[in-house]
Amino acid sequence: MAELNVTPLLDLAFVLLIIFMITAPFLAESSELVIPSSRGSNDQVDPEKIFTISIDRNRKMDLNGVELGYSELEAGVRQLRQKNPEMGVIIRAHHELTVQDLVGVMDSLRNARVSAVSVVTKPGVSD
Repeated sequence: MAELNVTPLLDLAFVLLIIFMITAPFLAESSELVIPSSRGSNDQVDPEKIFTISIDRNRKMDLNGVELGYSELEAGVRQLRQKNPEMGVIIRAHHELTVQDLVGVMDSLRNARVSAVSVVTKPGVSD
């Protein structure tokens, strides 16, 4: 017999296809993500132009140590931006916080016309 038997190869391909079709919906619907770590640069910045938003796992948020709610964030940032138009914001979010909450904060900052936004991560860890 001089022909190559491709039946086992096709069986394997179909099994892998079925496995990927079953697992893909579970991966796409995942909403709980751990915020990644980074080896970002440590550029020197003027601390008076930088404001910090801290968010814990219970969605409790504060802006430079002053507690405020999600609805008050945009107005608070707009007020700070009037005093300092070149301001930057650092977001320190708990790693168990949902990505949607983090995106909501970033949307509020964008609506307040803040373009310099950074998210704090754990330094030196990469997967």
